[in-house]
This record gives sequence, structure tokens and C-alpha cells, in this order.
Amino acid sequence: YLVITTSRSTMPLNKVYIKNLKHGHSGPVHGMLSWPPLGDFDAAYEFLGNRGTEFFFKTTKDAPNGKVMAIELTAQGAPDVIDVI
Repeated sequence: YLVITTSRSTMPLNKVYIKNLKHGHSGPVHGMLSWPPLGDFDAAYEFLGNRGTEFFFKTTKDAPNGKVMAIELTAQGAPDVIDVI
């Protein structure tokens, strides 16, 4: 997997893109997935790691002091989002 974090200013708000590299790599954006729960510059998201298709992020989304969330990328439709801590 390739995880790309983007921001558009110095504010600690970002957007996360995740690409499964097994599905090809024909260009920088082709096949890129943007999971809606991982923002549209609405909170801070920091990639912590993954266990297979389960990805862990530290975020300030709905948690001003931060929390750890997990998403499962194999879910049909919108991915499952779980608050871990």
C-alpha cells in the first residue's frame, strides 16, 4: 500500500489517499482511493501503521485532544471506521 497525506496550508488539517500497489501503478493518480472518513481537510490525520487491510490513524476528527481510529479497506461501500482509543 501507498499512503499519501496532503495539506493545503500550514493548518494541521489534511486529506489521506491510500493506493493498493497490487492493483497497478499506471500513473500517480490512476487507481488512487480517497476514503471519505479520512478527510477533506476537516481534521488532522496521521498514519500510524497497518495490519493487512486494517489501517490505523491518529486523528482530531470529533476529538480535539486526538484519538486512534482504524479503518478496514476491504469493506464493501464505505469502509468500516472503528474508534480504537
